[in-house]
Amino acid sequence: MAESAGVELSDEVAALLAEDVCYRLREATQNSSQFLKHTRRRRLTVEDFNRALRWSNVEAVCGCGSQDSLPFRPLRDSDLFFPEDREVNLLELALATNIPKGCA
Repeated sequence: MAESAGVELSDEVAALLAEDVCYRLREATQNSSQFLKHTRRRRLTVEDFNRALRWSNVEAVCGCGSQDSLPFRPLRDSDLFFPEDREVNLLELALATNIPKGCA
């Protein structure tokens, strides 16, 4: 992201920044798992993660929530799984009136 903004980062700075990002992601994941435990569910949702981000005064992730689980298919003769792609009608999606609230 820094390079796309025209900022040159040294390897030291990039390593420190990556370490900080990993720490903050672990912290948000830990907080979201606490919300999961408090609601006595077994599946972590985007709403749990968004609550954890709001709790840390970070802008929430928009547009990533889904009630459906992804069906994974195994790759032939290996232990690799991948989600099946489904067709999405972009016209209907673009004209949908249910815009998430709180998005930047």
